[in-house]
Amino acid sequence: MPSEPARQIGREGGARRRDTARMNERGPGRATDKVDTRSRPDTGRVELLPQRNWRVCVIAPPLEFGGLALYTSTLVRALIEQGDEVMLVARNGPMRQTLSGLEFASYELPAGKLGFFGWRKLRDAVTQFGPEILHAISPDRSLPSVRLADAVGKPMCVSVHGVKPAELPRVEDADFDGYVAADAAVREKLINDCRLPRKLVTQINLAMAPVRQPAEEHVLDARATPAVGMLGPLEEGLGFGAFMDAVSAISARNPEPIFTILGDGPRRAEVRRMAEDRNLLKRIVLVDRLYDYTLAWRPFDIVFVDTRQPASGMMVLGAMAFGLPIVATEGGAVFDIVEDGVDGLLVQRDDADHLEQRLLMLIENHHERLRMGRAAFAEVENKYSPQRMAHALHDTYAAMAANEPLPRQGEVSAKRATKLGA
Repeated sequence: MPSEPARQIGREGGARRRDTARMNERGPGRATDKVDTRSRPDTGRVELLPQRNWRVCVIAPPLEFGGLALYTSTLVRALIEQGDEVMLVARNGPMRQTLSGLEFASYELPAGKLGFFGWRKLRDAVTQFGPEILHAISPDRSLPSVRLADAVGKPMCVSVHGVKPAELPRVEDADFDGYVAADAAVREKLINDCRLPRKLVTQINLAMAPVRQPAEEHVLDARATPAVGMLGPLEEGLGFGAFMDAVSAISARNPEPIFTILGDGPRRAEVRRMAEDRNLLKRIVLVDRLYDYTLAWRPFDIVFVDTRQPASGMMVLGAMAFGLPIVATEGGAVFDIVEDGVDGLLVQRDDADHLEQRLLMLIENHHERLRMGRAAFAEVENKYSPQRMAHALHDTYAAMAANEPLPRQGEVSAKRATKLGA
């Protein structure tokens, strides 16, 4: 892929942006194409012809291994496979390998401040690509997303993945033309807590392409050594201590399983010290370098995900797409994705005893591991189609480009309704 040399990235600043000024500059043959709504119910907004494709500029945060990187790769791949043209503005790194084989434009952003000349080159590169829509992967204010949208005069949406203050836009700060919630809880937060207009908020559920069915001959092989992995960034607030305590207790009862912590981040040295203090360096393999994120789950038989990490639902879906039984902490999108005991297991956060019991059950019960892995794979195959995500994105882009309210999605799923007692 052709890409510019490394540039410096800057922070958004300046005056509050105009809400609709740039959307009125649409030219012929683009977002203002005539529409045919005869085959669909009247929703009160403009819908484009089914064959309509888009030129989309995707602006992403640092794409280290984690849910945001998986979301970015899924979104980019889904759009390209639907016939859209994509430009990815992001830092260089393993993400490029993950997206290898796809044709897309790119612009490389390293860490640092964006100077005058760096900003001008970035602006010129995006202008030359000629996007009709800009899509920010997160409301990260260190990214030049809103500034880019204003510079090229096109509408921009942002994906929002969690309900923590750092993951949400500021209250009543409608910097974007559309807000794409990853699940019903996020959508409710955007409307009720962030007080954003309903017409700017939609929900597009997560997506993940199925990768492989669980291999019965491997799962049921009593001679095979089970491999258990904790996957995700090494960041503050995640329960590495609980995982290590569970590993220590399991090892005292069953010395066979292999354990791995896979990820990188600011707590790398601290996590290693925690393992050393518990005398677990010979029991837990620490892996902090990965060059193709799509292969992260391949070595494992069981995966543990602490859902306090950003976009944790994508990490859960990644394991399920490989037909692996998942153990996840309660919270966030996991209630929408995992049905406890059916296609995965849920544990309370920082509860080492409960985690030990759940992991040990899967380690010792091969048939249960196979059943749960098959159910997880089927769930991804049946409900989390990237093609469905692309269609929903097209609907959202069409509404934004036509200056219409976004599709009214966000109904509470059956799983969440059960959890909420609905």
